[in-house]
Amino acid sequence: MNYPGLIPVMILFFLLSAAPAPAVETPKPQAVILMVNHAKTTYDNDLGHKLSQYLEKTLRKQYQLIPAKQIQPTLQKVGIIDISTAERADIIAALRNERINGQPIDIVLCIEIEPVIVQEWSSLLNSGHKATLSIPLRVIDLAGDRYLYNAKLVEQADNSSMWGGTGGRDAVFSALDKILKQINNIVKKQLPAKVIPPESPKLPVIISPHPEQS
Repeated sequence: MNYPGLIPVMILFFLLSAAPAPAVETPKPQAVILMVNHAKTTYDNDLGHKLSQYLEKTLRKQYQLIPAKQIQPTLQKVGIIDISTAERADIIAALRNERINGQPIDIVLCIEIEPVIVQEWSSLLNSGHKATLSIPLRVIDLAGDRYLYNAKLVEQADNSSMWGGTGGRDAVFSALDKILKQINNIVKKQLPAKVIPPESPKLPVIISPHPEQS
């Protein structure tokens, strides 16, 4: 018995069953930026805003960013108020079991703007300001219980002008621009797009040269 309409249906069924299943998008690792601003200038807010905006833009390419305010209550419960003085072990203990959007936090980036140093200088015709900006940066891998990066970024810049120039602000922001370039390189080269916890150390297998007789 012939079923002329059955053949196209069978072909369509075969094609649909052979088609690859749609790829499931793997969620990005989650990261949080914890920043403290101790610049002690009249333009602290502007400095902090520029730094935080750059960090968010740079990290968002490979991480799902969590607003810091979502985990601040958890940190405060264990007495962590100023992240610049918190030990790595305390941060890990406080956040290791935290879940945001059903996922663990993978990366914690702790950054501080230390007090800015500005020195004036002058010559016969010109005057200027030399600024030194120091920004400690720590990147913690929570699952791996380790630092991915831990160093102080330091840059200097100066501006010069005829007498009556713009002051030290321009020099400070020039130094910040240099540090932002350092941060960009650190993120690209040293922060993984996929966080893989290190393997647990394996215990050695000891084989007795004289096995016991049963």
